[in-house]
Amino acid sequence: ATQNLSLIFSPRTRHTMRMNLLCAAALCLVVASAVCATSTSEKQQQQQQQHDQDEQHPPLQQQHMDQVSTPSLTSPADGASASTTTGTAASTNSPTSSSTTATSTSTSHHALPPGVTSMPLNALSELLINLENRFAAKDIHFPVVVKPTHGAGKIFVRKVESFPALLDVIYNFVVFNLDYQKRFFLSPEQAAGIFVEEFIGGVEVDVDCIVEKGEILFCSINENKPAKDPYFLELGGCVPGHFDPATRARIRASAQAVVSLYDSAISGIIHFEAKVGDDGVVRPIELNLRLGGAETFDLVRAAYGVDLIRESTKLMLGVSRRHIAFPTQEAFHQYACSVNFVPDWPEPRATLSSFDIDPDTLSSPSFAAAGFFYPLGTLLRLPPEATQYLGWMVAVGPAPDVAEARLQKLVAGVHYTLAHPASHLLL
Repeated sequence: ATQNLSLIFSPRTRHTMRMNLLCAAALCLVVASAVCATSTSEKQQQQQQQHDQDEQHPPLQQQHMDQVSTPSLTSPADGASASTTTGTAASTNSPTSSSTTATSTSTSHHALPPGVTSMPLNALSELLINLENRFAAKDIHFPVVVKPTHGAGKIFVRKVESFPALLDVIYNFVVFNLDYQKRFFLSPEQAAGIFVEEFIGGVEVDVDCIVEKGEILFCSINENKPAKDPYFLELGGCVPGHFDPATRARIRASAQAVVSLYDSAISGIIHFEAKVGDDGVVRPIELNLRLGGAETFDLVRAAYGVDLIRESTKLMLGVSRRHIAFPTQEAFHQYACSVNFVPDWPEPRATLSSFDIDPDTLSSPSFAAAGFFYPLGTLLRLPPEATQYLGWMVAVGPAPDVAEARLQKLVAGVHYTLAHPASHLLL
């Protein structure tokens, strides 16, 4: 059984490269090692091959293999066909491609499902050699950002500082890939691959726009709060944030430049992400042809009074919106700030045992909206296995700092407790 992972690297030269990892070969070696266990002669041949390989690549073995635990990879479920996935990325005219995320630098050990077997060290060596050669050929440097080709909310997104850490992230993703597919309603044919992108620092912004035939008619900018390391957990944001009008104009121009790459092909709601560096340069990360998730709709409606779902529906029905006088970026009614409820728990799994909100919280004039996802008793999957937020809340105010202070008062009225899960079975 094989499972191919496709990686896309975006180096400083702004060239995007598609790379097929040797995971297929590595997993074939896993199966082969199990078959060869009954044959002494084949065992000896395999040992000789590994010895030859060790002699061929001693520097890599010395530098990396002592840092990597022997991971385990899972085969597809019984009866499931192996899937090959590929990823694509739009190149932009930004100085660099970028992203945000987080890191796990040591191999995590989990309770694995049936059918899991240990990957031979020679397969790990092959994988590391391939990665090192690809990085060198394209002048790619650490740190890099690893994320699935399908997904949202920073789930399985990581900032990686080394080759052993990159292998560790790939291992975790492969092990929990079937669970990941179920969460995002992906069929085996749609199974997510992996992007690898150059990491760029700065303030992350989410830009939600109404677009008709390639022209941005309305633009809302959400200044993200600094993400929680080491998994880049999203903590919330503020619309339109602390940016001055000139910076907001540059952010919109960057979004328009990326949309224009597709001529007039895009009509609908887009969710554009970028980083604003200390130098003021806006560097695009990605363009999503969808409304931003979680609290995005309520942030935009609270700040600008614009209903993105209504506008998206109109555009899907072919109703032109060019005649609508949408508010300009500076014509917002008030500032809207949000918070994401991130479970603070030392283990990768917990059960939601209690939840309550004070009545005064929901009746406060500064309260705009809230959403909470899970009923009591839910088994939460936390890093490094997955990323599950409890929910989010939005508050408003006449200035960003005022809106944030009001939000924190509302947050104090939300109470929940977590408990150790009754079972550690993979669900």
